[in-house]
Amino acid sequence: MAADGVLEREIIRRLLTPAMMDLIPARPCLFVFLAHVRHRRRLLSDHSPCPACIGQVLRLAMMIAAASVARFAVRIAVLGLLAACASPLDFGGTRESVRAWAEARGFRESILTAGSFELTAFLRRAASVEGGGIEAGEAVLTVYIEGDGAAWSSPYHPPRDPTPRRPLALALAAIDPSPAVAYLGRPCQYLDAAALARCSSAYWVDKRFDPEVIEAYDQAISGLKARFSARSLRLVGYSGGGNIAAVLAMRRADVLSLIALASPLSLAAWVERHGLTPLPGAIDPGHEPGQLRAASYWVGSNDDIVPPAVVQPFAERKGGAMHVVKDYDHECCWSADWLTILRESP
Repeated sequence: MAADGVLEREIIRRLLTPAMMDLIPARPCLFVFLAHVRHRRRLLSDHSPCPACIGQVLRLAMMIAAASVARFAVRIAVLGLLAACASPLDFGGTRESVRAWAEARGFRESILTAGSFELTAFLRRAASVEGGGIEAGEAVLTVYIEGDGAAWSSPYHPPRDPTPRRPLALALAAIDPSPAVAYLGRPCQYLDAAALARCSSAYWVDKRFDPEVIEAYDQAISGLKARFSARSLRLVGYSGGGNIAAVLAMRRADVLSLIALASPLSLAAWVERHGLTPLPGAIDPGHEPGQLRAASYWVGSNDDIVPPAVVQPFAERKGGAMHVVKDYDHECCWSADWLTILRESP
């Protein structure tokens, strides 16, 4: 009998620990039965009430309730994480994915031949301008220029395909309520395998800002301006796209305003800061002649890729206003506050 008592106590002990890990509530009858076996020899008869068992039942009920609350809390947390992940940036990586996402938001794909490049564009017109040119009071075309694209696996290993996994500039363009909006990808982005093989990787490595790239965007934007019958332009560039937009804003007389987001505008300082190989043919916006009056530069306080210290010298030299947003980094959380940023920008 002594051995049997030890065995019973060991069974209860072993069951009690996993019970706290949500296993015993799955078999409550076994739990109550074993609890009763443990205490039955102390009762006056087999039909006497067992206070210890009643306590175990109440304890079990509390455990089940607590487990249910815990499961509910976990489900809410998981749903919250899924909702956070289902952001405007959850698309990209392929031309088909981006096209489907953009078309669902009123954009139409267009391939623009500019210089030696084929640039993927997504264009959106408000209903009031579908039949022709932009109305006199809405004669501004807003052009978004994408960032450098897919991330490098290491400082020495560029991606095989520069198509962005998270095309932030397109997500921002979709949020923009302007009546005429155009989005431009960068050279070699959104191409199929055959076209990508013909596009030199130099244009997403060390020739990203070379003169032929700037000239191609100048040509493409002039074509878009005529296509929309626009009188003037508002340029928005993300990351390296902001560098292209800044150079064009200083060269063109029809640019009303510039927004550069997380852009390495002091290019030489950015290269030096990260210990990168110099870009010998690149056009540095900081060295471009001209001033920018209606310009705003937005950078995150936690951006390790383009920290505020890289942007500030450009703002001091070229004019415009720099805005440092607390707790933001290179990607997060610009899309969440984009409408506010647009209102606060020229």
